[in-house]
Amino acid sequence: MLRSPATLLLPLALLALSGCIEESTLPGDEVLGTFAFNASLVPGNNCPAGEVSDAGIAFDGTLTRESEGGRAYFVVSGFARDAGFDGQRVSSVQRASQPGYMPSCGSTCTAVEVEQTLRLLLLSSSQNELYGKDKSCAELLDGGLPADGGAQAPGRGADGGFDAVRACGDMVNLKLPDAGCTCTPCTWAYSVEGTPRVGN
Repeated sequence: MLRSPATLLLPLALLALSGCIEESTLPGDEVLGTFAFNASLVPGNNCPAGEVSDAGIAFDGTLTRESEGGRAYFVVSGFARDAGFDGQRVSSVQRASQPGYMPSCGSTCTAVEVEQTLRLLLLSSSQNELYGKDKSCAELLDGGLPADGGAQAPGRGADGGFDAVRACGDMVNLKLPDAGCTCTPCTWAYSVEGTPRVGN
């Protein structure tokens, strides 16, 4: 299936505008993990037919944080997005211009942005065992993990690595045309699941 130009932009609309960085200069002083993610389109988007491809998106992302001060970052495609991290949940909101939409939004359209909200729940090895390694984890984001069974939240292990073996969440995109555009705002979403990248 051919993808529209707008759709082809959306892996970049993991919307990272904070400036290109080298892997050796990741922000923060603690790497919490690098994950290989697969994102699957959730039914029910309200964008015009054919504007959003039903093909999935695959990407790598690295979560880092500052041990003092609490700031966190989600690094994807060489860009660092600001993120929130409470020890288990990650959230990151990013907005970026998406000029690929403009041809379909009228000759007076001067700007179309997409605002993207990424939410992830990190699972430790013990939480993943308790929940079930082969079960889809999409419903965990809002429902929460089982509280019993003795599982521990993700944290720094004895080997110095951060114990996060799975990431579950969603990625919601909102198209925001400016006042001169003939197209209208619309929303589409993906369910997201990630596993630690080999060699992480």
